[in-house]
Order: sequence, then structure tokens, then C-alpha cells
Amino acid sequence: MEHSIMERFLWNGLDLVKYEVRKIIPQSQSDAVVIMQSHIPSDKHWCLEYRGSGHYFSTFSELETYYKHRFKKDLMEDFTMNNFVFPIYKSNTVNAYRNTFGQFDKDSLEKKGDFDFCLREEKSGKFTLERITEGKIPNAHRMTVICPHHDQHRMTAIDNHTFICTECDPRLSH
Repeated sequence: MEHSIMERFLWNGLDLVKYEVRKIIPQSQSDAVVIMQSHIPSDKHWCLEYRGSGHYFSTFSELETYYKHRFKKDLMEDFTMNNFVFPIYKSNTVNAYRNTFGQFDKDSLEKKGDFDFCLREEKSGKFTLERITEGKIPNAHRMTVICPHHDQHRMTAIDNHTFICTECDPRLSH
């Protein structure tokens, strides 16, 4: 990021201890949208700041929907974040794969090496299973996976690498 040019859009009230600035999207000469991601798993994971007002979101998809409604344009035109995924791990408590850590950059997860698999949210309620470490991707039909947004809801495999959550989008049940 061009810090010297873009830092002028940051103001003192931003919580840069809890949140990392992921993107600054200028809207005019004096105003910009500041998109930040939380470092703390129990917090809402995403924050959009604009003109001193903060809006907080659990998922990037929610942030994207709000941005499109508020600014009347597609966030992905201004901000590419398609590398963000939900890391999943095998929970012995619920005997299923689940996410309790939020959404992260896949490249940083590859460097850490703590997770083998992740879910990429293609659209609301539709997730693609991906491998973070070396090796084959398991067949989704042989896995039990809990939705990252609905902590107790088990998702349905619709093919070898795709899950759907009917809690996220009830239309997917048809």
C-alpha cells in the first residue's frame, strides 16, 4: 500500500491496535473508506470506517453487501480479497470440521502451517473446500463440516469439493 499517500485518510479514532488496515479506498480528495480486519478472534472480523462512522461485520461477504448498498458499486472492483478463506480443523468435541477463528488470507495460513483445509465462500451459503498444505483434497461427501457462520449447522456436500449451508441461504435447499 502506498502508505505515504494513503495515510492522510487515517484519523486518530481508528483502533489500529485491534484492527489491521487492509485497504483504503478514496471516495474524494478528502474522504476514504477504510477497511480493517480484527486481530482478535472473538471480535467482529471486519470493520468499514467512513467519515468517522464504523460498521462491523462477521464476514467479508456481509461487508461486501453493505459496501455495494452504501456506495452503489461492487467492492471487488475497488478491493480484491478473493484470497480470504475460513481455516477449518477437526473438532473432537462435535466430531466435525469447524472454523472458530474467522476469515484469513490464505497465503498467511500457508506460511503458518497450522491448518490443512479451508473453505472459500463463493457466494452466500456456498463454500468450496480447499487444501492449504500439500496433498489431495478429501472428498466432501466423506466429511462433516459445520458452517463458519452458523456454529451448530452441518453443511451438505453437493459435489466432491463443495458444501452448501441452507441456514445462510434457504434457497439452496431446493
